[in-house]
Amino acid sequence: MSRRKKRNGGALRAGVIAVTAAVMLGAGLAVANAGGNGTPPRAAGDAGPADQDAVAAAQALATPDLAGANDFACVADPAVPEDGDAPDPVILVHDTFRDGASTFATLAPEIASAGLCAFALDYGNNGTAPLADSAAELQTFMTGVLSATGATKVDFVGHGQGGLLPRQLVGPLGLADQVDDIVGIAPATRGTDTPLEDPNFPDCAACADLEPDSAFLATLNADGDVVPGPSYTVPWSVLDDVITPPDSQTLKGGDPGQVNNERMEFACLGRFNFNHALDQEPAVADIVLSAVQRDGTSDADNLFRPARC
Repeated sequence: MSRRKKRNGGALRAGVIAVTAAVMLGAGLAVANAGGNGTPPRAAGDAGPADQDAVAAAQALATPDLAGANDFACVADPAVPEDGDAPDPVILVHDTFRDGASTFATLAPEIASAGLCAFALDYGNNGTAPLADSAAELQTFMTGVLSATGATKVDFVGHGQGGLLPRQLVGPLGLADQVDDIVGIAPATRGTDTPLEDPNFPDCAACADLEPDSAFLATLNADGDVVPGPSYTVPWSVLDDVITPPDSQTLKGGDPGQVNNERMEFACLGRFNFNHALDQEPAVADIVLSAVQRDGTSDADNLFRPARC
């Protein structure tokens, strides 16, 4: 049973509405009135007009009908430890050709049951739009989640392309001070040399951006894989046949303890049947929950082992 609580006072019930591009981009940095993570969350009814616009823009992007996600009146259980602060809201970012519901039907309820507030968006026409455009949508969504929850930082959990996009926010877009954790599940860190095709989405600008030699990836990775501030956890499998070569998913650099590349065959010793569908794995859920509920990565000391291998 979820330990999340409903916030007292008037809860926002704006619903999913159409918003103009000007509102979505103009509200992008409207978080000045958000309370700190160690302070009680602001009641939704106390949000100013700019905050309300930011929340409405996020609600317009929110994945519909995903159990455990997108309660914009959610308050995380304060008993969940995270270095003495209130837990960060967790934003779930889907993969190419997919949406939030198909990617996170397993993981979103797990996060909610742990007492955390989970939010998921559907971006970029099932992740096929140019990556720069999808990153802008993700920024809009993050700003609305911060405004709704009163938090100062979020945790990102993404799969494939969804594990890559948060790095655009903390790197080129300069928003590292708003992000605590990035968990990239089989992330397209350096793209993939496997051609990405789907007959349902013949127009896929993102597929070109995910080619290893793309201009987008060259700019993103020009100054290294990580930036100061956030912690990075990367569950990946050597048997991945979508993001290839598989070890291209891993992150390099960073301060000691800032990055943990969790090869699943090592995390679950003796098991060798992992693949790209890591978002459905209970062992990966254990790693995700470890990362977002503690200060730092899932396993800074290389001691953590998933309970459900």
